[in-house]
Amino acid sequence: MKAFENEDSEDQDETDSTSIQDKLKSMMDVSGVNARLKTVEDERNIVQNRIDIEVQSRIDMEEQIAELERKMEGLKTDKMKAERQSNEATTKLNVLTNYFKEKEAQLQRELGEQEALKKQNKNRLENADETAKMVTEELESYKSQTDDLKKEILSAERDFRSQIAANEKKAHDNWLSARAAERELKESRHECSVLRQKLTDLERRLMQGPSGLIRPLPTRGMPPPGMMNGPLHPSDRPGSRSGPFPPPPGMRDDDMRGSPGPVRLPPPDRRGGPRMPPPEMRSPPPPDRHGGPRMPPPDLRSPPPFGRGPPPPMDRRSPPPYGRGPPGYRMPPPHDMLPPHLRGPPPPRSSSPPRIEPSGAGTTRHREQDQDHTQRQSSQV
Repeated sequence: MKAFENEDSEDQDETDSTSIQDKLKSMMDVSGVNARLKTVEDERNIVQNRIDIEVQSRIDMEEQIAELERKMEGLKTDKMKAERQSNEATTKLNVLTNYFKEKEAQLQRELGEQEALKKQNKNRLENADETAKMVTEELESYKSQTDDLKKEILSAERDFRSQIAANEKKAHDNWLSARAAERELKESRHECSVLRQKLTDLERRLMQGPSGLIRPLPTRGMPPPGMMNGPLHPSDRPGSRSGPFPPPPGMRDDDMRGSPGPVRLPPPDRRGGPRMPPPEMRSPPPPDRHGGPRMPPPDLRSPPPFGRGPPPPMDRRSPPPYGRGPPGYRMPPPHDMLPPHLRGPPPPRSSSPPRIEPSGAGTTRHREQDQDHTQRQSSQV
């Protein structure tokens, strides 16, 4: 505005000078003055227009400045908001940076731990693989050992079964031998009792009457066992078991020593010589030439002297079943009746046991019973 005023003042000065000159000139030339007046007016109008334009532009500029100031204030507020947001973003960035740094460090630690665990698990897996291989090898060796042990057990079982069968056969043979020995013992005792009875009767007769013809006494309808089946073994003779015959009860040794005549009869010689026939087949004794009284034959049904009872009856029971166990024991079924998975190898066929010929009465019956028992045992086996 001051510039415009200065220009106006200069213009006014110039115009004053020019107006003076013009007045002078106008005085000289009125026509030139009028022309110049028009030009000045035109210039004045142009300048006025220029002033109006400048004023209008100034107003516009002021409005623009005010608007720009308003915009500047808004931009300042926006700047403050942006700075505040920037600060907040910076703090957030710092916080997030620290957080992610810590998170990264934690993840790095976890990754290291996982790597260590991975290596440890890998080592464990390798050790487990080696252990599994070793266990597999041991399992194979154990399987082979088990197969070998099974074979050994089966072979041992077969051997034991064969040994058991042989032992059972031996036990059976021993049982038969024991039964035969028991029968021989009973027969020997019976024979001893018969011989004692004979001796007692003879001693009584010698003590009561004169000595006459001595006849053999019948053995109650049955010959002595040694007379029927031949001589016994020396170890089975009565003399070898119980020594000499004891004197009968009621008699002393002095009476036996002082009795006249042959007090005792020697035992029959069983090593040789003829056997005595049974009483039913013997011939009657010849008549006494001296005419002495003949002694009556002894009563076969009379009881034995001195209160002695008859000999015990022989055991006619059948032999016990083979291999009988304690009470409650049940005999196993025959081998043919067992199921296939329980049979096992068949036991060896044992030959028939030796036949033992016991002496004495009932020999045939006992032999038949032994044969039946042997057949039953062989059928069960």
